[in-house]
Amino acid sequence: MSDRLVKGLAITFMVLVILILSPIVFSFGQAVGTNLSQLYCQISTSS
Repeated sequence: MSDRLVKGLAITFMVLVILILSPIVFSFGQAVGTNLSQLYCQISTSS
C-alpha cells in the first residue's frame, strides 16, 4: 500500500461519510430549529 493510495482511500471514505451524514445532520438541524422557534414563540407569548 503506497501513501498516495492510502490518502486517496481516506479522502474517498471521508467524502462518503460526509455525503451519508449531511442529510441526517440537515434534518436534525431543521428539527432543532423548528423546536427552538416554537419554544421562543411560546416564551414570548406567555410573558
